[in-house]
Amino acid sequence: MNIISTLKKMLIGEYLTEFPMNEHMMSALTAGFDGDYASAVKYIDEAIDETESFDEEKSLVYSLKSAALIHLDRNEEALSAINLAIKCDPINEFNWATKGDILHDLGRQQESLKAYEKSLESLSSDHEEKNTDSILTRADVLSHLGRHEESLKEYKRAENIEPYSIDAIFGQANELLDLKKHKESLKACERGLKIDCNDPDLVIHKGVVKLELDLLEDSLKCFEKAILLDPTDDLAWFNKALVLSKLNQKEDALDALTVAVGIDSENKKYLEEKDLDNIRNEERFTRLMKQSL
Repeated sequence: MNIISTLKKMLIGEYLTEFPMNEHMMSALTAGFDGDYASAVKYIDEAIDETESFDEEKSLVYSLKSAALIHLDRNEEALSAINLAIKCDPINEFNWATKGDILHDLGRQQESLKAYEKSLESLSSDHEEKNTDSILTRADVLSHLGRHEESLKEYKRAENIEPYSIDAIFGQANELLDLKKHKESLKACERGLKIDCNDPDLVIHKGVVKLELDLLEDSLKCFEKAILLDPTDDLAWFNKALVLSKLNQKEDALDALTVAVGIDSENKKYLEEKDLDNIRNEERFTRLMKQSL
């Protein structure tokens, strides 16, 4: 769930009518849009001190603070902020879904599932049929709960309302892949790429589907394109390493894996993938294992 998109929507005016705008919040939104999340947090704290209400308005402020803190990998603080957002607005489905995301990242899975369930309860009690943001939130939550068929229906419903919604199309591609419907997932992916041929998530997803179909050369092209779009995308580098390993191009695979681990050395799941068995006994792989400890 891309929660920082809310911050960008606020900046371009989609939610300005319901948001308590002042000098501090304008500075926070601008900083967040520019990727300066530390400054965004500082400005939001100043805005909180000036916001006397303890209701939906203040809930939005705390929710933005949580979003900025997540991007700074300060998840415990983000959890505190979203809890305050929920205290201000206990039936906001977005806040509960965000809390579920944070708890999931903190490894607190049971609490995470309870938060997602609360999000669903809020959606069912206050759900606007034509509100695509709410529909997408519901779809995201259903996916986290492993209810992929239901999630897929919600993503399709969102696309019917907004035919050019990349989020709705990408969501379908993900759910179809989880359901092992590779060809349908690929079709959804291609539909999204016709809207934005350089969407990095769709490009990587297409590569993953091709990889699972064992179309290795096609898959490799996708990951190489994703790297051109964003050279700091560890997922693209990691998947490139997987493909190269399967192609028995060991040195190139280790090069790509070295970059991936260098970008995110804490993500140990990279090194546990079965498709890396081809290079697992290499000395360089052993060094990468030690580096990620």
